Amino acid sequence: MLKGVSETLYIPLYGRASARKYGNIIEDPMAERIVRESGYDFDKNTRSRFLDIYMAIRAAAIDRLVAGFLERNPGALVVHMGCGLDSRELRVKGASMWVDVDLPEVIRSRAAFYKENDGYCMLSADVRQLGWLDRIIAPPSVSVAVVSEGLSMYLSHEENIALMKGLRQRFGRCEYIFDAYSESAVKWSKLKNPVNKMGAVIKWGLDGPEAIERQLPFARCAGVFYFTGREWSDRLYKPCDRALFRLFYGNSWANGLYRLYRFELEDK
Repeated sequence: MLKGVSETLYIPLYGRASARKYGNIIEDPMAERIVRESGYDFDKNTRSRFLDIYMAIRAAAIDRLVAGFLERNPGALVVHMGCGLDSRELRVKGASMWVDVDLPEVIRSRAAFYKENDGYCMLSADVRQLGWLDRIIAPPSVSVAVVSEGLSMYLSHEENIALMKGLRQRFGRCEYIFDAYSESAVKWSKLKNPVNKMGAVIKWGLDGPEAIERQLPFARCAGVFYFTGREWSDRLYKPCDRALFRLFYGNSWANGLYRLYRFELEDK
């Protein structure tokens, strides 16, 4: 059974699997199947319907960003770092090749539900050890998107910067889509966060794209996104869920704690 940082994948997995109970957010039959068949005890950690909703909306918002990239760049290569048991490669279409990357124990669990084919493969790797990038075959002319969800916060600042440098060096030019805590959210997470029970440690936060752009001249922020607005909460079925979600998450303070980023990394 997965432990530590790897175990945290069950939190978004359960959110996606539960999403259809709460609203028209995301459909993920594979998540529903894995929850039924994985044998994991989802009751051992306190669950919250609003955490489930939050995780489902986060996944749907990142799906939208990846789908937008593929609309602009049909037939691109997509690399999903820290993929967990996510089925994004089934939900978002248009890539010529999709590569899911995670720790060996996660890929072993993943292999029970996902099968490789001509357009899809899985890599066992610690993304901090950048040698895994050399195992990805990318034609020089192909566009590349690198995606991570629920990963950056478990890496140190130095590891996040080194990873972006490695992506730029390997691909020359790529789009990097990721989510990040703010620096204050990292501090708050030490008081209350479901990952604490799993032995995972939140390490890194980002208060805005300028911190990366100043350090990495090849990095340009192409967008900062939130997923707590009415567009998403309006999709919830129950009026009380819509009202409470907006109260807890749909305000400027909550938006300041967590963001999605789209960066263009280009070898100039």
